[in-house]
Amino acid sequence: MRKEVSHHAFTLVELIAVIVVLAVLAAVAVPRYFDYSSRARVSATASTFKTFDRAMWSFVRDNSAPLPGDVGWNFLPAGLDRYIEPGTLGATTNTPTPIGGVWDWNNGGAIGVPAVPNFNIFSPGASNPITATAAEFTAIDAIVDDGVLTTGRMRWLSNWGLHMRYEP
Repeated sequence: MRKEVSHHAFTLVELIAVIVVLAVLAAVAVPRYFDYSSRARVSATASTFKTFDRAMWSFVRDNSAPLPGDVGWNFLPAGLDRYIEPGTLGATTNTPTPIGGVWDWNNGGAIGVPAVPNFNIFSPGASNPITATAAEFTAIDAIVDDGVLTTGRMRWLSNWGLHMRYEP
């Protein structure tokens, strides 16, 4: 006597339907993920700019002192550690910002930068390129300043990077 064995398998149509549903879900989810990722990078960068700004003006007010001198990439000016947690700008000179590049307090001008004190993000070379889009730069500026990268305190200089000016 022959036993009938029942095999339950998915048909080709059922498999294609599942693949189509998964593709539609991926098409909806992936752009949203990148949007959240971009907003997180913008928010983290703007937050650090604002934190540094508040700390710098508190330092000047509390110490009746001028803005401190240049200290190099990712380092806080002397005395500012009372106002901003060390490590906020990164642990080493090669620690990238959320949008790439490195943090820098510059007081005295540099090649291509006006001799106006500024806190900035710049790319020291291929090891730390700035990865933000123009829309992300504008979004950071909108949170920190006026939303226009050619006016206000925050500016974009193509040969230097994103910087916030401290004018007397």
